[in-house]
Amino acid sequence: MQGKQKAPWGLKAIIVFYAVGVVAVTITLFTNRVATGSQLALVHGLPALAGVPAILLTISMGMLVVLGLNSMRPWGYWFILAYMGFLLVVPSLTMGGDRVSLFANVAWPVLVVIYLFVKRRVFGVGVSAERLPSASI
Repeated sequence: MQGKQKAPWGLKAIIVFYAVGVVAVTITLFTNRVATGSQLALVHGLPALAGVPAILLTISMGMLVVLGLNSMRPWGYWFILAYMGFLLVVPSLTMGGDRVSLFANVAWPVLVVIYLFVKRRVFGVGVSAERLPSASI
């Protein structure tokens, strides 16, 4: 039986980006929660959740992204694609295109989606069951 496949460096970089983000947002929960909570609520297109709820939502989503990417399983792949789709669509619909963050709501999600599509086989997506390294149960 083979061990877990090694994550590509790009995937590791995305995981580190989100892990550092979770730590940073957790720190702001105790320091600058009003401004940070408002900004995170706007980035997620959920202005009604400004403050602590937006921070807790961001921490939760960040942890799920880290777990999903680190699992290198299909559920992680599809979860991240759904989250990136959310970031691309919902803030524009709820707040209007002129208030959307170019990096957080356009550039970053598009880059992550493109990268994940290119590396989908790492997650076992687009590969037949007999070709998977850990196909045995």
